[in-house]
Amino acid sequence: MNKERCTFWFRGLGLLAALMVAGIAMAQPPVSGAVFTTDSTCTGVDLNIYQSKDDVYLNGGPHHGSSAGLPDGYYYVQVTEPNGFVLGTSVGTANPTPVHVTNGVFDQCYQLSSILHRASDGGPTFPINGYDDTSNPGGVYKVWVSNVSTFDNDSSKTDNFKAPTTACLHPPCQPQGCQDLTVSKTATPSFKRAYTWKIAKSVDKTRVEQVGGSATFNYTIDVTKDSGTDSDWKVTGTITVTNPNAELCSFTGVDVTDFVGGNAACTVTSGTGQTIQPNGHIDLSYTCIYTSQPTPASDTNTAEANWPDNSPTIVAGFADGTAAFDFGAVSPTLVGDSVTVTDSYAGTLGTASSSTTFTYARTIPVPQFGCQSYDNTATFKTNDTGTTGSASRTVTVCGPARTGALTMGFWQNKNGQSIISGGASVSGVCKSGTWLRQYAPFQ
Repeated sequence: MNKERCTFWFRGLGLLAALMVAGIAMAQPPVSGAVFTTDSTCTGVDLNIYQSKDDVYLNGGPHHGSSAGLPDGYYYVQVTEPNGFVLGTSVGTANPTPVHVTNGVFDQCYQLSSILHRASDGGPTFPINGYDDTSNPGGVYKVWVSNVSTFDNDSSKTDNFKAPTTACLHPPCQPQGCQDLTVSKTATPSFKRAYTWKIAKSVDKTRVEQVGGSATFNYTIDVTKDSGTDSDWKVTGTITVTNPNAELCSFTGVDVTDFVGGNAACTVTSGTGQTIQPNGHIDLSYTCIYTSQPTPASDTNTAEANWPDNSPTIVAGFADGTAAFDFGAVSPTLVGDSVTVTDSYAGTLGTASSSTTFTYARTIPVPQFGCQSYDNTATFKTNDTGTTGSASRTVTVCGPARTGALTMGFWQNKNGQSIISGGASVSGVCKSGTWLRQYAPFQ
């Protein structure tokens, strides 16, 4: 048997005796509630990874989301390896039940190294001196809180955490575990607001009938803009996965995913099978697309990196990072926000970014005879997408009808008399039908 292992075994006899003195409690119903590790601020929940063993504090109860509190009373505490090998315990110390719960809440958060005795120190006295290093390759520890000194499963609550080891106290030991990857990210929300425009054209009159002169028509063009329709909600950003280890710890097969609540689906570009070298990092872009307007408008986006066992020093695990975002705090990308309005007669009338009315007048000469119609079209065109719309009006200007009728003076002068005298006659009566048939209404 290894000498250090033997020495440790004999040292453990004193601790075993202390456990026997404490006694084995009567069987109890399963303990309700939850425990978790935190830091010295006592505000973190399930932080899990620490820079040293002295940084690890114990808390529990409803502070952990929706978890229930432990039953009121005093509790024993121990720290073990993940397989249950005891590294430190409160049993046998001057205060074997250092944790107290009132109304389901821990009276305080407790620094583990200040309430435990190292298992490797044995007895007969049990001073408060912390807990031994784990031999777990990943630096994993397991803390137990129990209402019995034997830490039966039904009477205990547990939580795992990681902290660097300082020595190998019970060989054989694996090399010290590598620190986990870390994840950070950005989250930028965006969406579009598209406007719809309409155009209408009117004129104060559509027909003028007069002899000579001109007619003036007054045109009105109305372009109206709606309140806009929102769409294309997205959250985009960059996920940074960092390897904090200085050497020997190269992570391969790293998969990175991203997710957010609500009706959104997220994709990460090149998010599978990544390799991250010591002191290195990777930056991956991602996009989350919503199928409808996000509810609520503000939320938290989470990125997660997962990796498999890479070596004795890198055990499978995961790390995540979060970033908050708020659609209500960003301005949308505007589509069709403004238009240019033109007219087939008046040319460019102007640019509008809100509902606007344009006017102009057109004066048209009256024809000598008959009627003439004039078409007129106004058109808008959005200044970004080129979307168009148009409206037209037609006006008509009429002079006198061409009938062939001549004045009394014409028929009295030589020109009229020549037509009369030169025309055919019947029974001595002038007949000018041949000449008149050139004109309406005799045609």
